[in-house]
Amino acid sequence: MDESRLRRPLPSVGIPLLPEERRAARLRAVAAVGGSLLVIALLTGGAVALSVFYERDPVPDRDGARASSDEVSPPGAASPSPAEGSSAPASQPNEPSASGASPAETASPEPRAPARTAAPRPVVPAEPEVTPEGLLRTEIPFGRAGSFQTALANAGLSNTESNEVVRALRGVLDFRRCRPEHVITVERRGGTRDLHTVRYRGGALLLVEVTRDARGRYRGRRVPVPVQRRHVTAGGRVTTNLGDALEASNLRRSLGGLFAEVFSDHLEVNGGRRGDAFRVVVDEEWVNGEFLRYGTVWALEYTDQRGRTARAFYFAPPAEAGATVDPRAPRPGEYYDESGFTMRRRQLAVPLRYDHISSPFDPRRMHPILRRIEPHNGVDYSAAPGTPVWAAADGVVTWAADRGANGNLVVIRHGAGLETSYAHLLRFGTGIRSGVTVTQRQVIGYVGSTGRSTGPHLHYGVRLNGRWVDPLAMPRSSGRPVPRPSQRAFASHARALRAELARIRVPPAPPTPPAPVATPTPPPARSQRRDRTAAAASTERPPGGDRTATATPPARERASSAPQGSRPREPARPSSHPAQRTSASSSTRAPRPR
Repeated sequence: MDESRLRRPLPSVGIPLLPEERRAARLRAVAAVGGSLLVIALLTGGAVALSVFYERDPVPDRDGARASSDEVSPPGAASPSPAEGSSAPASQPNEPSASGASPAETASPEPRAPARTAAPRPVVPAEPEVTPEGLLRTEIPFGRAGSFQTALANAGLSNTESNEVVRALRGVLDFRRCRPEHVITVERRGGTRDLHTVRYRGGALLLVEVTRDARGRYRGRRVPVPVQRRHVTAGGRVTTNLGDALEASNLRRSLGGLFAEVFSDHLEVNGGRRGDAFRVVVDEEWVNGEFLRYGTVWALEYTDQRGRTARAFYFAPPAEAGATVDPRAPRPGEYYDESGFTMRRRQLAVPLRYDHISSPFDPRRMHPILRRIEPHNGVDYSAAPGTPVWAAADGVVTWAADRGANGNLVVIRHGAGLETSYAHLLRFGTGIRSGVTVTQRQVIGYVGSTGRSTGPHLHYGVRLNGRWVDPLAMPRSSGRPVPRPSQRAFASHARALRAELARIRVPPAPPTPPAPVATPTPPPARSQRRDRTAAAASTERPPGGDRTATATPPARERASSAPQGSRPREPARPSSHPAQRTSASSSTRAPRPR
């Protein structure tokens, strides 16, 4: 090989390697990788051999059969129970101790302190109670079980019974929605202790059960839960905030969000103000004597401090003739005002249920992070993280991705040159991406604090014909009217609800304390100012003339001319009364020369 080809200058950045050098470097890298793999293989093989040598006996299950295992444990090996302080978890019975010796070798009659990493003890079922039917009933919470079958085993079911119950509940219960607070109830026959019923309660309205028929087959079904509905009317007056006023009227605070949502385009209801009044007609749903939720809110009324009153009536148009409707399913309805138009405008000014407005529309706002004057082309609605955000109107999504300081941003283009923006979202709604069509009040995202933000809120911006406008100040058209075939039915429905609202008594408004009236010193009368000016001017005029008035002698001269021991008399002030003013002026006027 020509040695001149191997001559190279000093190594520096940017000089490529020669072919021989590249080949040598590649061989060194392959050798290093091969050596590493060999070391790993040797270590892994030794660990596997050691674990096989110190394998323990499998633990028998509740049916008495031993758990299946591919390796055979050595005779005489025993595994300590969790009560004996074993630090090995129950799911890994074949793992050796930390010292390398088998559990049989490390076992000793001397008591040992329990290890810090002891496995959690299994849930012990409570003592069964005897029902009037003679069944043995046991209740146990779902707890932190990793699977539904594990929870059944904690409740005392064998592997065979657990498999049958799980098979019977497939398609009836969604096992992914199990929660630790849910309850499993097991009933067995007292004499034979055969499984009779297994019930799973996953909330107030979710109850499923598995029973055995005469042939011993397991059947799963969902048990309907009876719901009692109560028609409630209530009213009140705000003293601190709307939530407290609702609780004082034996209502839940959650109704405050509905008031703000329904009247968002008509009155400023959010939070309420002292002196505001409200009335509501609502159905409450109760289960086993406990409040579950609110049903249909039929009518709402709100009066603000200015005396403006707004009413909303819930109305579901009747089904069209010939249409197939499930009588048990509630018909979708809308809130209409007294004129028969929907309370929802063609465009929403408030696209979420918010807590308060943290920053209004301001073309010259001091930026809280950049600390400089920058236009704030939108309204910031402060809300809890994860609060749903709706589309303000029907339209097409033109942007749904991260956008720098805006964080997760959704932009929707509506008709007539209208475009809305939703910034700082935590995440996007299901199926929200660029190019999809959305409808009004469809969830497009959730409140977050992504991008350049100081806290969880929604920045809502509206652009009309390419120019940013204030969402709270722009005019909005009225809602849709009641369908023509249902207008007569709505008129009768609204008349009955209006009469029901009128019968609700509301406490009188608290008296407004009178404002302290200041008593400013009145300015001097115009006549007094004129007389003072004339008196000052007369002192500056030179004496003489036919009708020149002489000035009043100075106080010093009058004091010297007064008799000793007497108090000098002050000059009389001119009166504002015309007659007195005339006499005063005549008394000080000099006599005419004769």
